[in-house]
Amino acid sequence: MPKPLIHRFEEGGRRFAIDPESCFCFECDEISWDVLQYYPFTTVNRIFHELGGKHSLRELSEVIGELEWLRATKSILSPPKMEDLRKQVEGEPGLRLLSVRLPHPAVDAPTTRRGWFGAQGTALHSNKARDVARDAIALLLGRAGSQNDLRIEFLEEETLANVEVLADACTQALRAATLAGKKLTAAVHVSDVKFAKPPVSLEGHAVSVKLEFRDAAHVAEALRVLAKALPEATLARLSKALNPGLEGVSGRIIVRPGHPRFGDVAPELDKADFKIMELDLEGAYVANPQLTPASMLEDLSRTAVYYAQQLLKHRYFRLDPIASLFWRIYDGS
Repeated sequence: MPKPLIHRFEEGGRRFAIDPESCFCFECDEISWDVLQYYPFTTVNRIFHELGGKHSLRELSEVIGELEWLRATKSILSPPKMEDLRKQVEGEPGLRLLSVRLPHPAVDAPTTRRGWFGAQGTALHSNKARDVARDAIALLLGRAGSQNDLRIEFLEEETLANVEVLADACTQALRAATLAGKKLTAAVHVSDVKFAKPPVSLEGHAVSVKLEFRDAAHVAEALRVLAKALPEATLARLSKALNPGLEGVSGRIIVRPGHPRFGDVAPELDKADFKIMELDLEGAYVANPQLTPASMLEDLSRTAVYYAQQLLKHRYFRLDPIASLFWRIYDGS
């Protein structure tokens, strides 16, 4: 039998079904549960034959009719849009995202440029980190093709050692993209953030922070504040650095779970007043192959319930990837 299009699951002694594409979820009685074992790949007559000894044909017809009505209203099994199918086979040509790790230390080194016709060379000062950043920006813009929404990320570990170089690189990337007629987001991503005294809820989990820039005006200012917050980091200092209140600047804290007990992470970050948070679940499975979706489900559910409760209380912040899932449910997409 083909892979089911409607996923059935039990929670708290109750039975539910959900369409993973539309995120439409509904509770099932016994007969609906049985019918969904065969629907929609099995013919009606076959369903009657398989379940006729357990349920009446009238009840089976009613359930199938209700499922067909949900399908007709595009609540479940909604057919894909033509433009979505086209995107699957027609990718937009061009480079859209580039991640760069700048070399350390970022210091000037004297070099000599060879002169014309054997003339004495010219002494120059070259900075390898700046050269790599400049080449990366040129590569992204030169290979962007028809892509108009670009992104470049500069990767650092634990601290910001190249503050001025990073500020110049982000500023240069944003200005060059504007001249090229492209929209660009420049980001600085610092992984493996170390805490002076890590909160209990974060023990065993990897923490990183990211500043994103869409305007060149306040790049250096925001990076200097983050650089001061990183040594001997605390949640309070990081929250202030990642919410600078500057136009065109936004920040997020990213937690990659290292074990299944991460249900207290979101409340802890919310208490510290972070506005954008992210649980790196995909990274968790890659970094910790022993983790399984089943072991993560309990605390993921706790986190989703907490987030929903805070939104109902009009306490607004963004918690990815749950925020995007909630939007899909709301939008029916």
